[in-house]
Amino acid sequence: MLNLKQKHYAERIQELIAEGETLANNPQVSKEGYKIIGDNAKRTEWLSKVENIIETTFGKNSSQFRLNEKLSSGKTHLPTQINKIVGLLRGGLSDLEGGYLVSQEFLIAGEIYATVLEQAKDYFYKPKDKNVAAMLCRTVLEDGLKRMARKANLNDKPVPAKLNEKLCEKGLYKEHLRRSISAWIKIGNSAAHGDFNDYDDNHVKTMLEGIEHFFESEFGENP
Repeated sequence: MLNLKQKHYAERIQELIAEGETLANNPQVSKEGYKIIGDNAKRTEWLSKVENIIETTFGKNSSQFRLNEKLSSGKTHLPTQINKIVGLLRGGLSDLEGGYLVSQEFLIAGEIYATVLEQAKDYFYKPKDKNVAAMLCRTVLEDGLKRMARKANLNDKPVPAKLNEKLCEKGLYKEHLRRSISAWIKIGNSAAHGDFNDYDDNHVKTMLEGIEHFFESEFGENP
């Protein structure tokens, strides 16, 4: 099931498929006698929009983006080349609607989480600010739990503590990890509410290391 953002992307891809088909199915005949796309402005505009939606939906490191780069550098004045790009869009749309991009989304999220956790480490070990570190960890943890809930077809609206229980009940991780996550959530909440005496440096250190290990397994190369 697509979330609201993915539905928006899917609708845009469908629009661009229709536009591409219109371009390809209404060619002009060149002086040499072969079919070409007559309206260069519309062709250029369409190619630009296709590049944008592919980058936005699938990312610059995706196979879809690389293939589009290759196809778009070819003879796009020919209807056959436009049809190839339309085929790429159809394939991407099918993967999106079929839920086959979840792993890619997790990998991208994992890269972001790793960056934020590194920032949390910097705050914790350099300025010795356990509170900022705890709040950064809280942000990563909550977002990660919501992504896991969506992947498991669970409602991602409940508070993190409830999500933690539901994910454990669903069998995504064991009870001992649920207890650890529950402790991390409490530390994060205390930091967010300014209750800085509810935890100490050791709590935050354990939280940092635990979340890092947890997300390496859930959002790493094999999510």
